[in-house]
Amino acid sequence: MEKLNENTYELILSNKFDENFWFFELGKSENQINNMNADNQFIYSFYEAGVYLWQTHKDTLINFLCDIDNRKPKKVIKEIIEGDTKEIIISIINYLVTNNIELTLAIPICAIALKKGINGLCL
Repeated sequence: MEKLNENTYELILSNKFDENFWFFELGKSENQINNMNADNQFIYSFYEAGVYLWQTHKDTLINFLCDIDNRKPKKVIKEIIEGDTKEIIISIINYLVTNNIELTLAIPICAIALKKGINGLCL
């Protein structure tokens, strides 16, 4: 996997960018991966595509992060959360990429997960 630069960490953790920004970025990234263009015969909303992609990949992420039976973060994830924030970002993105999710999609998915809160995702 490509090494993430400091700007990527800062963007993910920044309070300037809310979930809506990341939904838009997720949809825009999916558009770029699939080489969609303005000639498509439908109106393509990056935001709506991002929400759809989030819903599509959310369960994969929950299975990685959460102890489903206890509805809380897995012990190992909890330990990572309590440590360096970069470690949870790296862990989430690595997991997504190893599950065949493009890096350009994994970054906004990770950001949305962190904006929603890991504990909240596990409920």
